[in-house]
Amino acid sequence: MKTIAEQCLTLLAGETDPTLIHGRGTTAACEQREELDFNKPIRPFMKCYSKNLGGSKKFVLLVAWLAKGVRPAWRDVLKKSG
Repeated sequence: MKTIAEQCLTLLAGETDPTLIHGRGTTAACEQREELDFNKPIRPFMKCYSKNLGGSKKFVLLVAWLAKGVRPAWRDVLKKSG
């Protein structure tokens, strides 16, 4: 799930219209979109990675952050049942 979200956001980053980009600078940690840091708290995570995204793309980013712990939890369930 994390890999899929990162791939989607990487593809979406190339679709932004330069006329919609605000004149704000980004920090060095936010400039690279190859790897998302899901360990950040929700507000800094969204502020960092959603600067040039529209509403639906921001929602996808939020869902990706919320789902960050789904895969490890699912592995624990499979270990207990197996």
